[in-house]
Amino acid sequence: MKNILFGHTRVLSMALFLAGIVAILSIAGPAAAQAEFGIAPPGALDGISGGPVGGGGAGMNALQGLQNLPPGQQPFPGGGAPGQFGGFGGQPGQIGGFQVPAYQAPRRLQAIEGQRIFDAISYRLNPADSRILDDPRRLEVIEEEKSGFSDDGRTLGDREANDGLWSRIIEPASTDEYTGGLSHFYLLRIINMLSAAQQMNPLEFFGLNALTSERFSKIEKRAEREADRDDRIYQVDAEGNFRDCWSKKFLDLFRIEQGNPHSDFFPLYIPQPPPPPAVQPPPGWLPPQAIKTGVEAQIEQALNLYRAANPEGLTEEELEDRIDELRGELLDDEEARNEFFRLYGIEAAPPAPGGGFEGGGYYQMPAAGEFIGA
Repeated sequence: MKNILFGHTRVLSMALFLAGIVAILSIAGPAAAQAEFGIAPPGALDGISGGPVGGGGAGMNALQGLQNLPPGQQPFPGGGAPGQFGGFGGQPGQIGGFQVPAYQAPRRLQAIEGQRIFDAISYRLNPADSRILDDPRRLEVIEEEKSGFSDDGRTLGDREANDGLWSRIIEPASTDEYTGGLSHFYLLRIINMLSAAQQMNPLEFFGLNALTSERFSKIEKRAEREADRDDRIYQVDAEGNFRDCWSKKFLDLFRIEQGNPHSDFFPLYIPQPPPPPAVQPPPGWLPPQAIKTGVEAQIEQALNLYRAANPEGLTEEELEDRIDELRGELLDDEEARNEFFRLYGIEAAPPAPGGGFEGGGYYQMPAAGEFIGA
C-alpha cells in the first residue's frame, strides 16, 4: 500500500509541475517563448502577401517588418536583408557572411627574352657587317613567371637595374651556328651547279671536239677526261683533306668545319614564332575568324544533329568522312541544303543582298551604279 501511494504521489507531482509551466507561459505571453527559442511570433507572417514584392506592396511591407524584429525573433538566422543569399547576413558580394573574392587578372610584366643570332657566313666574311637573323624579343609575363628573369642590371643579360624590363637574354650572341635564307639560297645554287657540272659530257665540259675509248689511239681518252672532270669538282688526298677543287673553293665557306670534306653545312635558321599571350583566353574561346555565322553556322548545327543520329550506321571514321562530304555539298547546293535543314528542323537563313549568303564566304557583286566612277 505504501508503494502504491508513493507512485501516485510521483505522478501527481509531475502533473502539477507541468501545469505550473503552462500557467507561467500563459501569464508571460508568447513573446517570452519566442525570445527563448528564437522564432518569430505567429502574427509576424500574417502580412506577407502572395503578390509581387516592391512598390510599397504588402509583400515588401512584410519583409521590412521581419527585418525590424528584435534579435532572436527573425525568421532567418543572421537577419539577412533582401537580396542576400539564404538570409545569412553580410554585405552584397558576400555569401553567408563570407567575402566572395572578385576576379583579378594576373599582373603582367614587360620582359625581353632570346638571343642575338648572326648569319655565320656573313660573319665569317665580315663580322662588322654581318646579317642579324634574330634578336631578343619583347613579351609579357605574369608575376608568377618572373623568377626566370632578371631586373638587377647584372645577370641574364639585363642592362639596367629596376627599370621594369625583366630580361632573360642568352649571351654571347650566336655567330657560328646558323645560316640565313640568303646564304642558304646561294649554298643550294652552288650545290646544284656542281652536281650539274659533274653530269656533263667531257666533250662539253672541256670544250673538246672528240674523245675515244680506244686504248692505243692518239685521240684523248674519254675515261681520262672523265676522271679529270671529277677531280676538278671534288678531290681529296690520301689523308682525307681537300685538294684544290671546286667543292673546296665554293663550298668550304658554308661548312661548319672548314677544310673538312665530311663536315656538315650550317643549318638554315628558322625564326621562333611570336610568344603566346601572357594570359591565356578562357576555355572555349574562339577567334573571330573561326566563328561561323549565317548559313555556315546552320550547316554545322545540322551536321551535328546528323552526327548524333548517325542514320546510316557508319563507323566513327566513316561518319566524319561523310560529314566532310556533306559539308561541301550543302555549301554548293542550295536546294539540297534546304532539304537537309527541313529534315533536321532548321529554318534556312534568307539570302544575302547581291547574291551568295551571309557568312558563306561568297563574293557579293555590287549593284548597278555602285562602281566607283559609274
